[in-house]
Amino acid sequence: MSQPLSRRALLGLAAAGIGSVAIGTAGLQSRRWPPFGDGRRDDTPRAPWTQPAVIESRAGLLELELRAAAADVTIAGGAARMLSYNGAVPGPTLHLHPGDRMKVRLINGLEEPTNLHTHGLRVSPDDHGDNPFLTIRPGQAFDYEFELPDDHPAGVFWYHPHRHGLVADQVFGGLYGAIVVDGEDWSVSAPRVVVVSDTTISRGRVAVVSPMDRMQGRLGETVLVNGTVAPRLAAPGGGAQRLLVINACV
Repeated sequence: MSQPLSRRALLGLAAAGIGSVAIGTAGLQSRRWPPFGDGRRDDTPRAPWTQPAVIESRAGLLELELRAAAADVTIAGGAARMLSYNGAVPGPTLHLHPGDRMKVRLINGLEEPTNLHTHGLRVSPDDHGDNPFLTIRPGQAFDYEFELPDDHPAGVFWYHPHRHGLVADQVFGGLYGAIVVDGEDWSVSAPRVVVVSDTTISRGRVAVVSPMDRMQGRLGETVLVNGTVAPRLAAPGGGAQRLLVINACV
């Protein structure tokens, strides 16, 4: 029988880069990992590997429209109503290079205020930059603009809402996505982006939690990798796979 995941174990898995991924190759044995924390038996078929859509900068500019809204998605073989960016959980992966400019038009299709925060980027909070104190109300839109310095370090980052009082609910609900900064051409050799998150689905929706859970940090019953429970990642025997891991747990 599977055992509940502790938060320490979950964070360790995210750091290790394998989390709830079942890796199958000609030279490796498949690894099973419990996707649930409620004691249920882990005997479900492995879902195929999926990755978020990638939006890349071109000629020093990455420009996109990002809509935060509820959407129907498939979690653990069942339909669930979650929060999403552009209808997907996670949202698109944003691939940037040092010195790039990123313009994001954030449209709030939620029933509550939100905003956008780029977690880890070395960018300014001024004007239309990475200001976590902005409030974008339901039905409103805001045009963000982020300027990466020419010497911005390569790394794996992520974006999510940072509206005070609603951060945990909105991230737990599905609002998050990866940001990767490097100098590489992904059309030649692209890494595998691995966004690890957790949630709890109750009656087809993200479960409501108590104020105490919000204060202490919640631990979802279902661990997701790119919005999927324990996907199977196939790789050729003897080869190498580069995994870029983001821990989007709250």
